[in-house]
Amino acid sequence: MRGGVQRQSLAAASLLLMALLASLLVFGAGSASASTPHPPIFIQGDANFTAENGVVGGSGTVSDPYVISGWDIDASSSNGIEIHDTRAYLNIQDVVIHGGDEFGFTGVVLAFAQNVTVERCTLSTNFMPFFVDESMHIGISVNEISDSGGVSFIHDVTNLTFERNTLTRTTTNIVNARFVSVSGNQAVGDPNSPFSEDAFGLSGVHDGTIVGNSISLYTEAGMQIVDSSDLLVSDNAIAGVGWGFTLNIDTQIAFERNQLTGSEY
Repeated sequence: MRGGVQRQSLAAASLLLMALLASLLVFGAGSASASTPHPPIFIQGDANFTAENGVVGGSGTVSDPYVISGWDIDASSSNGIEIHDTRAYLNIQDVVIHGGDEFGFTGVVLAFAQNVTVERCTLSTNFMPFFVDESMHIGISVNEISDSGGVSFIHDVTNLTFERNTLTRTTTNIVNARFVSVSGNQAVGDPNSPFSEDAFGLSGVHDGTIVGNSISLYTEAGMQIVDSSDLLVSDNAIAGVGWGFTLNIDTQIAFERNQLTGSEY
């Protein structure tokens, strides 16, 4: 009798353990599922970093930044995420923003903002992927950006990191910026697309590195560099574009180990 009870207890414990493991697997699968729909987000001032505005964690410090993460945002009625006049540290990550192109709306807008990082986001079919103006300490990294009707326009920024993004049929313009890193990006155009003229346009950019980017299939320039200074441009691979680099009124720009295939310098 005692042996039968022990066997029944062992069987029950085994079933309980299996159920627990199954629940963990289900929870894990859910956490990796598609992003959750969320309306466009507008935040003006640090006091508006709230759960209602899509913040899922953090306190805004350098060691514990606010986090906006995991959302799927339809930008057909408004800019996807718009941040104004903030100083707190913010990470925008793992967000999908789409649908603004036909209606003239932008994926991410940062204006008079500081200490913002945008990473691992997917921005597609927006009029402009990014519009950044008069901001400081901005990081845009490891994002997938594609099929925009207009260009990403990054203007009047100090301390900008634009690295390891995948850019498809889109243009990135950086204007009046200082302390800039544009590195490790992969930009692929399409000769049949009207949005594949230039991969990058840099105007009034000072004290920066343009390193390790891969650019192909743009119809005009891989990089237009105008009125800029103190730049290191090295180890970039440019193939199948009209001109690898176009320069105008630039000073103290060092070119090292760039590879051009099927393009003029």
